[in-house]
Amino acid sequence: MRVSNDGVTLNVQDDGPQDGPPVVFLHGVSGSRHAYAWLPPEILLGRRVLRVDQRGHGDSAKTPGAYGIEDYTGDAVAILRAVGRPAVLVGHSLGGCVAWTVAQRHPELVTAVFLEDPPLFYSEAAEFETSAARQAFPVLRDRTIQWQAEGASAETMSERIGEQWFGRDHTLRLREVLTDDALQAMGRAYHDLDPAVLQGAADNSTLEGIDLTAPVEAPVLLLAADESQGGVFAARHAERLHATHRGIEVVALDGCGHSIGGARRFRRAYLEQLTRFLDEHAPVAPG
Repeated sequence: MRVSNDGVTLNVQDDGPQDGPPVVFLHGVSGSRHAYAWLPPEILLGRRVLRVDQRGHGDSAKTPGAYGIEDYTGDAVAILRAVGRPAVLVGHSLGGCVAWTVAQRHPELVTAVFLEDPPLFYSEAAEFETSAARQAFPVLRDRTIQWQAEGASAETMSERIGEQWFGRDHTLRLREVLTDDALQAMGRAYHDLDPAVLQGAADNSTLEGIDLTAPVEAPVLLLAADESQGGVFAARHAERLHATHRGIEVVALDGCGHSIGGARRFRRAYLEQLTRFLDEHAPVAPG
C-alpha cells in the first residue's frame, strides 16, 4: 500500500482482512516496518495490520529537512484517512510520540494507543540535554553515514550492530540482549535510512512541538523501559504524565532497555501486554 501526503510517498505493509479492526504500527527513529516482522498469529489473525515505513525510513520517500514531529504526524494522519476507519496505534519511541500527537489532534481517527518507551519529555531541552540520547545520536548518525559510504550490506550492518556493547558497563553485547530478528531488522533499517533523520534526533529538532498537556481521549497503555538500561520514559515522567492524564496506564519494566519488543528477556512481556490491549480495543469476532 502506498499513501501520499503532500507529495511524500509512504510505504505501508498492509496485511489481513480489509474489514478487520485496523492496527497501525509505527517504528522508532532508524527503524522500519521490518521491526514488526516478528508479530505472531494471535496479533495478525482477523485484524488489518498496517506496518509503516515512516518518511526517511525503509521504502518511504526521503525528505531531508522535513523530519519533525509535524511531518511524521501528518503522514500518519494521511495513512489513517486512507484506512477509512479509526485504528489502534502502536508506536515505539518516535512512533509513540507520533501516535500520542495524532491521538491528541485527531481523536476521531484513533481507537486506542499502545506506546513503547516514548521519549515524550525529551521535547523539553532540559530533559534532552541530560539524557544519554544526546550523546548517542551523533554517534549513530556518523556511523550510519560511514557504513553506507562503505557500501556495507544490511547483513553486515546487523552483525556490526550485534557486536556493539549494551549499556555502559560493557558486560553484554547487543546480540546477547536483542533477538536475532530484531538485529536483522535494524541492519535493514540502517541500510535504507536517510542519515538526515538522525541529525534531527541529534539536535532534538525532531521532537519540537510535542504537547504534554493537551488531553488524549483514547485509552492509552504505556510500557516504560528502565532508564538505567537506556530507557527514555523515566519514573519521573510517569509521575508528571499521571498528573495531567490520570487515565493513562503505565507499566514499568525493570531491567529492560529501550527496545522492549526486540529484547530476548522482555518480548513475552511485551506480547502479553499488546495482546491484552488489542483484545480489548481491536477485538476479533470468534471463528
